[in-house]
Amino acid sequence: MMRWRNKSNCLIVFAAILLLASCKKDKNGPQIQGWVSATSITVNEVFASDVDETKRLQLSVTKGGIQDIETSITFKAAPEAIDSVNKVMNATYKLLPESCYSIEDGEISLAEGQKSGAGVLAYNPRKIAQLPAAKYLLPVGFRSSTLMVNPDRSKIIYAFSVDKLGNVIFEDDFVQASAIPDPEKWSLCERGTSDWNRYLSKSYDQVYVENGMLVLKAEIKDGKYQTSGLESRDKFSFRYGKVEVRARFTKTAQGGWPAIWMMPQTGKYPGGWPYGGEIDIMEQLNHDKIAHHTVHSHYTNILGIKTPVVTATAPIVADDFNVYGLKWSAEEIVFTIDGKETFRYANLHLADEADKKQWPFDVPFYMIFDYAVGGPNTWPGPINDTELPAKMEIDWIRVSR
Repeated sequence: MMRWRNKSNCLIVFAAILLLASCKKDKNGPQIQGWVSATSITVNEVFASDVDETKRLQLSVTKGGIQDIETSITFKAAPEAIDSVNKVMNATYKLLPESCYSIEDGEISLAEGQKSGAGVLAYNPRKIAQLPAAKYLLPVGFRSSTLMVNPDRSKIIYAFSVDKLGNVIFEDDFVQASAIPDPEKWSLCERGTSDWNRYLSKSYDQVYVENGMLVLKAEIKDGKYQTSGLESRDKFSFRYGKVEVRARFTKTAQGGWPAIWMMPQTGKYPGGWPYGGEIDIMEQLNHDKIAHHTVHSHYTNILGIKTPVVTATAPIVADDFNVYGLKWSAEEIVFTIDGKETFRYANLHLADEADKKQWPFDVPFYMIFDYAVGGPNTWPGPINDTELPAKMEIDWIRVSR
């Protein structure tokens, strides 16, 4: 089970970087009749929390050229390449220590006609997070038993950057003996008349801690819908900072509506919702494999002004864990999934802010987790009772500055 303990207050960002060039040719065509190259991939940055769990990256290669025969590919770390990489990139990467990684599937076979394959690089985020803050590099080379290796595409290179986080001001990893969420941090959301809270349970049967996870369910019990909600209102709220929540949807349903979101402890503007604002870090509907990010305010909901854009979606793997994040400052709100930015909303600093109320997001907000269901004339639509119960699991939450 993935766990962080905030011992080092670190985060890890890794960028997958590939050195690419074309196969060398003369005027009559390729000099190499059969060759193996590192596969081209998109340069990207992915967030990995300080967790004690093995992560895996692909070491992808492609077979090409005129001669197509069976071959074995062997992968091996190539620490000797770091100096040349630093020179080419004008960088000062340090070599990633051997204790932080291993090469699994270090030898693979590519049959005749098989154009590609991959080894596996395994690494431990926590071990990397415990390293001194710096940029670390791991070049991986490979050789073929029967074919040439394209010299211009002979290394797969992963770069890991370790940066220090600010102070953690709130956290819960739900590792506890009691099934009831920590009453010093959380309380049940109250039932109301809104679409999301009209079926809220008044007990902990639908929201509880099990096996180190916070479980939120929507189900039918005694012939009635019972949904779940947990909030930190009156116990923890904050203004500006970074939120991270690791969650997954272990069972979805038509009409299901899980969410991770924030509401103001005391609204900046009187009048209730939406004057005080609402920040939806993540909402998921039905069986959809996308997450919705949205901000609500008088400016967006009452005046109906959609500039800047007020909502966005991003793809997710619904039944796998994702880290849903938020970076909130006086200037903007930035949404992330697994550390990758997916949406941002800016403070326009309007001259008539008091009238338009575009930015109520400068007062303390509190956290909410819930699993609601829809129904006719609601955003998720009708409920398929046969698909209930539906369930969301939250592994941990961390708020830092």
